[in-house]
Amino acid sequence: MKSLRKIQKINPKVIYPGHGPVIQNSQQVINYYLTHRESREEQILNVLTSSSGPIRAADIVKVLYPDLDTKLLKAAENNVKKHLIKLMKEGRVRQGEETWEMVK
Repeated sequence: MKSLRKIQKINPKVIYPGHGPVIQNSQQVINYYLTHRESREEQILNVLTSSSGPIRAADIVKVLYPDLDTKLLKAAENNVKKHLIKLMKEGRVRQGEETWEMVK
């Protein structure tokens, strides 16, 4: 999210991503991505808060994406782990051997 915020501050008229179409409405797209990622982060925190104890990233994925195609589970887990690492750096969650939990 840091890189999105940096781009947002620059306020480019057009963004030429490494893949995908050229983005003409840059601020609108950046705001969408930031809102989406913040929402996902909040969902992850809610799962951790409601969990009775430490929980694996794969189990968080099952809660967040109950109907996800099994072919996409690993990608979703990697995405959740990136959020968890960010939250850990912020001191909001802690990592166990293979689990995550809220910092109390």
